Amino acid sequence: MPRNSKGFYGPRYEEGPRRKTGGEDLVPRRVAAGLAHSPGVREVDLRDDFSGLVKRKLAERVGFVCSNPDCEASTMGPSSRDAMTMNVGVAGHITAASPKGPRYNGKLTTRQRKAFRNGIWLCEVCGKIVDADESAHSVRQLLTWKQRAEHLARTRLGVPKANSHFHLLPNDQTMYINVRRFQELAQRDHLQINAGPLKENAPLLNMEGLVGYVMENERALKTLYPEALLFDRLKTKTDLENSRGQLISFVGKFRSKNAPRLRNGRVPIIHPTGNINKDHVAYKNYNSIRLVLPLDSLWYASQSAVAFFRGLSRIAVRGLARVHSVTSKVIVASPIWLALPGRVAHPFAHVAKGAGFDFALPVSPNRPTEGHFKK
Repeated sequence: MPRNSKGFYGPRYEEGPRRKTGGEDLVPRRVAAGLAHSPGVREVDLRDDFSGLVKRKLAERVGFVCSNPDCEASTMGPSSRDAMTMNVGVAGHITAASPKGPRYNGKLTTRQRKAFRNGIWLCEVCGKIVDADESAHSVRQLLTWKQRAEHLARTRLGVPKANSHFHLLPNDQTMYINVRRFQELAQRDHLQINAGPLKENAPLLNMEGLVGYVMENERALKTLYPEALLFDRLKTKTDLENSRGQLISFVGKFRSKNAPRLRNGRVPIIHPTGNINKDHVAYKNYNSIRLVLPLDSLWYASQSAVAFFRGLSRIAVRGLARVHSVTSKVIVASPIWLALPGRVAHPFAHVAKGAGFDFALPVSPNRPTEGHFKK
């Protein structure tokens, strides 16, 4: 590569005569480091900033949403001026662009610091927090944020908002509510859940006014409207790995196993131990993957739910859960809400019945899956 007019290789330094300011020569930082004791030489702070193309790719790959999982603020929208947009996002460096920056890695080359792999898209607030509190935001954590944000953006593609948020349909019957987990979920959105009637280690079935309490939580769920990954859209191994720790929603027919024996006609209080081969679980096979839901006897919301989850036949379930562990064949998720999907009259029910089919609503709100028409 030819030398430029300043005697340095490459196009990084501009052509032209030497510039002087206040009698001091302006030279690149890398050269100034070797001339620190030379009079009249001052260092110029050169940052390895991203190009416009890299910034745009960082933003587009997460859908212009902040990559911080506790934020996820939208960063692009319309301006008050017609046909103009407003951006409140920043392309942050995972390892710093200059030696004095946070998480600087001197082993990286200039090209590596300016590369897409070294960037993460954040809102302006989170961008400042990440750099100001370096000890709380490691390189590994930021890379995890970036990977998760890109995964969520991909799973949201082509999914209507109503199908990416868990909600109950009018005729659904709530069978199971892990109230403690539901409270934690609500608190993240600053929504308070009434925990007054709950007693320590006492099942919901023993609560006075249980029906009213369940209805109160159903109203809270409608207000919360939690966003969750549709489990049947997780197709690849990467999708499944990235679902760890995330909320998932699902609809389908589940089987139950290891149900405890009743004691004096009541369900004994047995908590999950983490051993899915011995715990009472509900499970469903999705091709080569089994979704397993460990059940805690504290959170049955009705007596009929006890009968449903003790039976040997498959039961239809609409549910919300948080993924706990992922292996090549089994995904274990802690259920937060399980409901029995209601059967609703369909405009073409009489046509199907006349053709000799037993018509039932599809168990999925998006598209039919298994067992919708039975000859």
